[in-house]
Amino acid sequence: MLVVLPVMLLAVLFGVAGCSSDDGAADQIHGTWRVEDQFAYTEFAEDGTWGVWTNNDLVGDAYDWGTYTFDGETLVFSNAEGSYCDGAVAIWTVEFSDNGQEARQTFVEDSCTAPGVTRGQDMVLVRQTP
Repeated sequence: MLVVLPVMLLAVLFGVAGCSSDDGAADQIHGTWRVEDQFAYTEFAEDGTWGVWTNNDLVGDAYDWGTYTFDGETLVFSNAEGSYCDGAVAIWTVEFSDNGQEARQTFVEDSCTAPGVTRGQDMVLVRQTP
């Protein structure tokens, strides 16, 4: 359960529904990211979907998933039906480092009420793949 909580947080941080209206901003978020100091990996696909794994190879089923939108500043995660936070929406603001290898997420809100979820916090994501 302790591993699931950080992973959920990462998923929410980068999981938002749809594609960005700003292609440059969308390109910044695409790829695989790790929550700093944790073993939670989130993939932001170009099709507007996200998933969270506890392994950097993204092997097996994601334990949390959904869709996302990112406008270059605000990241919105919408959890898919059947995911850990089924139907929840989480919002963060995101600021990238100058080299684009880190993304600082500042928590705004989260409607997830699943037991033990701690994704409603600020965090730093470290890029793993482009």
